[in-house]
Amino acid sequence: MFLFKVFKKLIYYFFSFLELFFLSKLVQLLLLFIFFITTFPLRWIRSSNKSRIFFGTDPIINNILWSKSLKDKIDRSDSVVHFHDDSFIAKAEEYDHIIEFYFFKFPKTYNQKILTLYAILNSIIIYYKYDFFWISFNGGPLNKTILGRYEILWLKFCKKKVILFPFGSDSYIYSELNDKTLQHALLSSQYHHLDDQDKIKKNKKLFFKYLDFYPASFQDNDSYIPKWSFVRPCFFCTNINKFKPSHRPKKDVVTIAHAPNHRGFKGTYFIQKAINELMDEGYKIEFLLIEGMEQDDLAKVFSEKVDILVDQIIFNGIAMCAIEGMSSGIPVIANLEETDTVLFFKRFSFLDECPIFSANIENIKDKIRELLDDENKRSTLGKLGRKYVEKYHSPEAVSSDILKIIDSLKNNKSLLNYYID
Repeated sequence: MFLFKVFKKLIYYFFSFLELFFLSKLVQLLLLFIFFITTFPLRWIRSSNKSRIFFGTDPIINNILWSKSLKDKIDRSDSVVHFHDDSFIAKAEEYDHIIEFYFFKFPKTYNQKILTLYAILNSIIIYYKYDFFWISFNGGPLNKTILGRYEILWLKFCKKKVILFPFGSDSYIYSELNDKTLQHALLSSQYHHLDDQDKIKKNKKLFFKYLDFYPASFQDNDSYIPKWSFVRPCFFCTNINKFKPSHRPKKDVVTIAHAPNHRGFKGTYFIQKAINELMDEGYKIEFLLIEGMEQDDLAKVFSEKVDILVDQIIFNGIAMCAIEGMSSGIPVIANLEETDTVLFFKRFSFLDECPIFSANIENIKDKIRELLDDENKRSTLGKLGRKYVEKYHSPEAVSSDILKIIDSLKNNKSLLNYYID
């Protein structure tokens, strides 16, 4: 044990020494060579019948939730993230594993180049531990290395099944978006991703050649989505025991909440404008603009204070915040106006059951007024929303669909028309 600790220290100091002489890329190549040699046998090792799934590597809370939902249902299910990927929603230590310290527990450092070297060595173990890799267009455990997006070629060489699910900024090609208003919203909120556009486009073209499974979802907004394997408007799930309805005492003032992660993307300006005009008309409204709030606090606010949640009115679809609001028994306003995308999901999945109160920039004021004037409608929509989440976005419901995906990949079954067959 003592010798092992000494060995780890020596490795760390060796990496640090090389870093001083700007040789990290050369060392990366050396370690990648070791990685290739040690994982090469996976090509000829008989595929196990086990179901071991890797959720990563982006710091999105659903990787944690998906992993937890499958813990007692398959052989192995882990959420894995990079060491430096903290957010106000979830800290790196809340995931099952950190890539850089997955097996070899080297001394901790914030030097990104050294962390990349750690990731290569630990990815050797990762490749042997999992059969299915649920990733985004950002790639797998080696996505920070010079191998980058080409890792998918090695995943396929090693006979791993790749399930690809985008979360947003890994996927949007601004110049090919079908909705110019959405493009403007992204330019307003995430202008820095303009520098990533060529990379994202190349990633998508390469990944679509080699991925094994791609579910169509609301994330698909640009024209480069050549195929899909399953139709589910949203794969996000929430902790329904944390986000749950509670008794809200009657009051004269109606509390309206809006929780944007990116104001331009969510249409915050238009929402605030509509609420201010309604207050000028005499409506008694308390407006909560919620930003950077941790999940436990958000769940408490939703459960105890909020009467109406206005989620987003530009992006055509629903995501995490709307699901959390419905789970909390709140009537939720979001943009599900009739478009080709919405019509597609109503035809080929379960979206026609969704009780979201739809609004866009042009009618948001009238839609909020309608809910302000009709307390019974608010109550009905809140109850229907909770039932919808329990049926389609609870951990149990989403894990059931993930199990179907795993089974389809094992047995070469099609799930293309699952919800209408």
